[in-house]
Amino acid sequence: MYYYFGNTRIKVSEHFASDGKPVDKLIENVIEYAAKNVKNTSGK
Repeated sequence: MYYYFGNTRIKVSEHFASDGKPVDKLIENVIEYAAKNVKNTSGK
C-alpha cells in the first residue's frame, strides 16, 4: 500500500497488533480528523 502526497509516494507497512485496526482505517480516521479540525490559513 502506498500513500501519495503530491509527487511523493510513501510505502506503508502494517506493524500493528493483530487485533488492532488496519492501517487503511487509521489513515481514514486521520483524514477525517484533519478535515474537521482544519484552520483557515487564507488570512481572511
